[in-house]
Amino acid sequence: MNTTGLETDIQYIGAISEQQKLVINAGLVWLYSKSSEANPSFYISSHARFLSNFNVQYQLGNAALSFTGIYKSRRPQQAPGINAFVSKDYFLLNGRASYSLVKQRLAVFAQVDNIFDRSYSDLLGAVMPGRWLQGGLSFKLSK
Repeated sequence: MNTTGLETDIQYIGAISEQQKLVINAGLVWLYSKSSEANPSFYISSHARFLSNFNVQYQLGNAALSFTGIYKSRRPQQAPGINAFVSKDYFLLNGRASYSLVKQRLAVFAQVDNIFDRSYSDLLGAVMPGRWLQGGLSFKLSK
């Protein structure tokens, strides 16, 4: 198997004011694989051909709001071992809101993963969870 491609990332961190901050990350991966084998490995042939991701975080004082997203495009195929199908492409969006309580070390948060409740499968065809909610406390050991 020969694989060629491109991977790149970009990041922006900006202080809007003393109390406001904006962080943006974005990445892109493009891969092309070619095999001389008639039936290449299912695992190897299932990798994403195109993948992009991003993260946007806005912070205002002790409050923060962030969104992450990922888009994957790959060759659709059957996963016969588990009677499943590897989908051609999908986009996921996740969101998180948090509020720091104690000097940026203890925070309360609420998070929604797979906001649009997208049906998709992992690399080997297993169906992944739909929308799910999380909430709780986070604690940083150091600043």
